[in-house]
Amino acid sequence: MGPLQLAPRRLSTVLIALLATAIGVATQAGQIPSGPNKSSLSTTNQKIDSQLLIEIEKRERPSSRPSLKTIVRIDRQGRAFVDLRADVTPSFLKTVRSAGGVVVSSSVEYHSIIAWVPLAKIKSLAERQDVRAIMPAAEATTNRGP
Repeated sequence: MGPLQLAPRRLSTVLIALLATAIGVATQAGQIPSGPNKSSLSTTNQKIDSQLLIEIEKRERPSSRPSLKTIVRIDRQGRAFVDLRADVTPSFLKTVRSAGGVVVSSSVEYHSIIAWVPLAKIKSLAERQDVRAIMPAAEATTNRGP
């Protein structure tokens, strides 16, 4: 192997290190919104993805972070498209609906509920013992050719 050729495992390690460094530099430069330090948050807020916490804060205090863009999809009714990681039971599904949420899909096997949930209700849902995490729901994307 020549000096510029790396074994696949070594190459992936180098690429991961470079990516981590680039993200750190971009975050320090303010190009990527970073949420609050998770260790300083309450137990409830630690269950909520930083991107959602930013959106909640923007709604609660409009002047706090007006220019930050997040990946959170929010509809006209102020509901976020989220993945609730929790024990999926009929009772919990009813709780999500009672909070104004619209359940899109659920999976008992994967402990996941994909739903549109009002931003104002996310923290109260995260307070539940059976909720492990709340994050923006993953969405499919496609690449189009030229």
